Parts: sequence; C-alpha cells; structure tokens
Amino acid sequence: MSTGSAPDSQSSGIYGPSDAPEVFADAAGSQSGDRFARILEQILAAPQGVKSVDLDSSHADLLRVAEKYSTMEFCVDPVLLELVRVLTRKIAGVSEARLARLEHTVSKSLADDQVSLQRLQHLWGQLKGLVSNAG
Repeated sequence: MSTGSAPDSQSSGIYGPSDAPEVFADAAGSQSGDRFARILEQILAAPQGVKSVDLDSSHADLLRVAEKYSTMEFCVDPVLLELVRVLTRKIAGVSEARLARLEHTVSKSLADDQVSLQRLQHLWGQLKGLVSNAG
C-alpha cells in the first residue's frame, strides 16, 4: 500500500480487510494525507440527483437517514454522523470501536472544512427533497 499505486478496491470506493487498518490510521493520524482526502471525496461524492428506482444499498440507506431526520436542518450529530456511518460500513476488518472513532474523525473533519460543509448541506437538501417527493 505504501508504494503509491492505488489498488482496484480504492477506485471502487470499497476497502478490503487489508486496507482497513491503513484507512483508519490515515484518518486518525494525518488528516492532510492523500488517502484521507480520497476518503472525504468519496463521502462527498454521495448521490446527487438520485432518481433511479434501483438504488443500491448505500443510496437507499442515505435516503433512510434523510427520512429519519427529514424535519431537521443539517447538523453534525446526528445527521452527518449517520451519513458517514452509511458509507463507512463498507470498510471491512475494523473493530466497532475503531470504526466509531473513524466516523467521528471524518464527520468532524468534514464539518470543519467550509467547502465540504457547504457541499454536505447541499447534499442534505437533495436527500430530503428526494424523500419528500417520494412520499
């Protein structure tokens, strides 16, 4: 992994068990690292304008979060934290405690960055719009 080449699992956005410790270590230790930036970008690249009835499980789970909190404005806890949880569940081989720390670290980092925060607020509005239009 330290060779700088990106394995196929990274390009798909799904990490295998051998990648999980490195993902967590990068997120917790070096927030300016390229790998951490890619994780954030994958989270921020969550569905925009999802219209298909055949939503994959992540899209459906994101919509369930929007439905659950449809009356709330965007906030870190619980909205952002649950959106991040939907996407980090794909990381295999990480203990629940480490995964929880990763989710909190990623959520805080996203909320602390103004550009990311604006994009997430926009995403939240889109998700809530999809939920309200479906009902």
